[in-house]
Amino acid sequence: MKQAIIFDIDGTLADHKNRLKYIEQKPKKWDLFFSESIHDKPLPHIKVIYDALKKTGKYHIIIMTGRPNKYKEITIEWLQKNEFDYDKLFMRPTNNFKKNIEMKEILLQKIMQYYEVVFAFDDDEKVIELYKKYNIKILHVI
Repeated sequence: MKQAIIFDIDGTLADHKNRLKYIEQKPKKWDLFFSESIHDKPLPHIKVIYDALKKTGKYHIIIMTGRPNKYKEITIEWLQKNEFDYDKLFMRPTNNFKKNIEMKEILLQKIMQYYEVVFAFDDDEKVIELYKKYNIKILHVI
């Protein structure tokens, strides 16, 4: 089975702090939060690690994000613009309104059918616990 490393995007690969204002208000403006993601800068320390892991050629790099699939084009554009070369991209399916943790567990189970996930990077405490549940080593991005 191929070995893989999973990376989240918002708050992990991307510095999304400038967009948090859209979801810290009522009502939350999710469309603005995601559509403005094209302007995010990569988190430099995670980019260095990402590039080093990709360069080894030993791992398939999987991006797993809670972003809805309708933002796939913007997401791919951001990944390309910031030179994140990846093997697979998993996004929230259209009309999936499950909690992030529930949605990511479903995606993780699908991924684990084809890959041995050896490491993951995420900023969400609940997702960190999910990886622990599956005995996957993690780096908690803060």
